[in-house]
Amino acid sequence: MRGVLFDKDGTLIDFNATWLPLYRAAALRLAGGDDMRAEDMLARTGYDAVTGQFASGSVLTVGTTDQMISVWRPDLSGCELAQAIVVTDALFAESAADHISPLADLAQLFARLKSDGFHLGIATNDCTQAAVACFEHLGLVSELDFITGYDGVEKAKPAADMGLAFAEACGIDPGGVVVVGDNPHDLEMGVAAGAGFNIGVLSGTSRAEDFGQVADAVLNSVADLPDVLADRFGPIQ
Repeated sequence: MRGVLFDKDGTLIDFNATWLPLYRAAALRLAGGDDMRAEDMLARTGYDAVTGQFASGSVLTVGTTDQMISVWRPDLSGCELAQAIVVTDALFAESAADHISPLADLAQLFARLKSDGFHLGIATNDCTQAAVACFEHLGLVSELDFITGYDGVEKAKPAADMGLAFAEACGIDPGGVVVVGDNPHDLEMGVAAGAGFNIGVLSGTSRAEDFGQVADAVLNSVADLPDVLADRFGPIQ
């Protein structure tokens, strides 16, 4: 294995802490300030206000901005829809850093993996600008060889595009890529791209059984990753 391609939210960053305030702000804006309408929009895309949790595999946990807005506001199309997507992605990019809560010591994690010889990348169905802003805020963008969101490739996850783009950017075979994510969508992308090892983590919105046969391993936390890779694959040659 030569590269590790991470999902972002639920894998490296606390999903609820980061995204609930952002989704609420975006929904309220698209609901014209109507609180009840905004809460209904969130419910229709996977948020349970009673439990405070997001449903695994829902639009809010695996979808892209355009998919989310298409459910929230099916009345929008053409230029209005395009403008709503631009405005919402700008909100996410500007405000995501306000709520970032890492799920592990990411500086230590990245340093260990880099010292073990791995290329590191981020593949998220968030927009690229917001993803870059996240790791700039954490002071870790220089540790990453690759960052893309849904708008950086032709097809978002679970299509193969992000995995293939990472492998190409790092000059490695897709079979030498480890994909790590908290949702089956992440690992389905890895399988589609021909990644050599696909790992689910339980720090996000999915349970172990949600991964089915798509995961080669399931970890409680991404912090366990370096030791798991060292035990399974040994040092990079």
